[in-house]
Amino acid sequence: MKRLILSIFILANLLFATEKTDYYAEMSENIKLFFDVMRTLNEQYVDTMDVEELMTNSINSMLKTLDPYTVLLDEDQASHYDELNSGNYSGIGIYIGTSGADKRLTVVSPMDDTPASRVGLRAGDRIMFIGKTSTEGMTTKDASKYLRGDDASKVTMKIERLGKSKLLKFELTREKINIKNIPYSGMLKNNVGYIKVSQFMGTTYHDFSMAMEKLIADGAQAMIIDLRYNPGGLLGSAVKLANTVIDKNKLIVSTKGRAGTKDSEYFTYLTPIDTEMPLVVLINGSSASASEILSGSLQDYDRAVIIGEPSFGKGLVQQIFNVGRLSSKSLKITVRKYFTSSGRLIQKEDYFNEYKDEKKDAPVYSSLVNKREVVSGQGIIPDIIIENTKESLYILNLKMTNKFNDFLYYFLKDNPDFEYKDIVTDELLSSFKNYINECEFKYDLKGEREIDSLFVYSEKNDYSKEIITKLNELKKEFEDQKGSDFEDNIDSIKKFLAIEFGVYTHGNQEKYKILIKNDKQIKKAVQILSRRKEYYEILGYKKR
Repeated sequence: MKRLILSIFILANLLFATEKTDYYAEMSENIKLFFDVMRTLNEQYVDTMDVEELMTNSINSMLKTLDPYTVLLDEDQASHYDELNSGNYSGIGIYIGTSGADKRLTVVSPMDDTPASRVGLRAGDRIMFIGKTSTEGMTTKDASKYLRGDDASKVTMKIERLGKSKLLKFELTREKINIKNIPYSGMLKNNVGYIKVSQFMGTTYHDFSMAMEKLIADGAQAMIIDLRYNPGGLLGSAVKLANTVIDKNKLIVSTKGRAGTKDSEYFTYLTPIDTEMPLVVLINGSSASASEILSGSLQDYDRAVIIGEPSFGKGLVQQIFNVGRLSSKSLKITVRKYFTSSGRLIQKEDYFNEYKDEKKDAPVYSSLVNKREVVSGQGIIPDIIIENTKESLYILNLKMTNKFNDFLYYFLKDNPDFEYKDIVTDELLSSFKNYINECEFKYDLKGEREIDSLFVYSEKNDYSKEIITKLNELKKEFEDQKGSDFEDNIDSIKKFLAIEFGVYTHGNQEKYKILIKNDKQIKKAVQILSRRKEYYEILGYKKR
């Protein structure tokens, strides 16, 4: 018997070795083919090649055949992940955007207690020079390279400020800036607390705990955790946040690698803040990764009602490997998949959304306390699906072309003594309408560009007068439809003007106070938390 077992073991190892040998032989042969192509191109191609560009494009093309998250990173991109872990970077502490016809870098708001706020930078200040470098044509992404630097290093800036005839010069000393993970928290009506979580970093648990404890001290008897537009971040941060409202020693998430077996399990291990307080978690299509781990675990333990729209469906674990000896590059590789507490897969199986019109039955699992049905492989599906108000094409185009922010700049330039009293007056609306007309703002409705294309095509192909007449009639209908755009969108216009003037006057948190007021999903969350019987029924509790 022992001889038989030994023979089987040896045979199995030989088969595995053969399979492994074949795999590496195939890899070796294909690598040889790749370098043969490169060598031949280098020797025979008519023009001189940029070898680094060619190789990088080849690698990127290869990686595109995998999942969207396995990518080659340069040094700057890799440093972003260091920021996630530390929750800080060295800089001056400002939110920046652009303003004016020249799209100049502009201070949206200085962060509290940072070099920018201490030297007196203000919302609306236009950055003309960083050091000796003009900011003309500089993007906000480009600017971060100049504004960030080593801790205690210095940077000078020249600022154009409304009401000042000359540029103002500021010298700032860079320091560690804590990234805002919780951009806003506050009390809503009916003793409901609200916490907005923007991303999961090394400091998020601390910031969230502080916000939650303060709201409880202020009288919060229920809580909304807003994970909308939160792209994720650190796995450990999501586990610790779950631990604020779930008992110790509870499985939050597990990972499985290539073999399909669990290789890591992540449990709560801290003393929670409150395991009984009613919770609502808000998610949408931009809630991904760590956001889905947190919302999924709270749904699995029947701990929170999930409201909003289905999440993104990104449940893959990436690991960064240093590659390339001569160039500072890193390879971010998907190495595992996330599974929620109940065992369901977070990741949508259709990586590239190629089969979105094909309906497939998703595997169904059970929640861990009340055995409610929860779906696997589709991201996180809310208990209550409700779409938020979608802005019209008119408003979206006003925002995309920066018209609200540009108007703020020009209006304050022409009215330096204006004091905003937290209300968008008829006079302010009238001034904005005049500004839109003066800058000849235009945009295309769906289908309008196709009409324009048909006009061009008709000229080349001698269409009949009847067809041309019909096209003109259609064009006029589009124009007529846009004639009442301003009046039809007056509430949204007031909202975005209030945000611009409010942030300029009071700081960045004012934006969230304004957005919360007319948010359908937040209103629904407050309603559910105020109706405790309905809240517990949704979670599957018979009596509570």
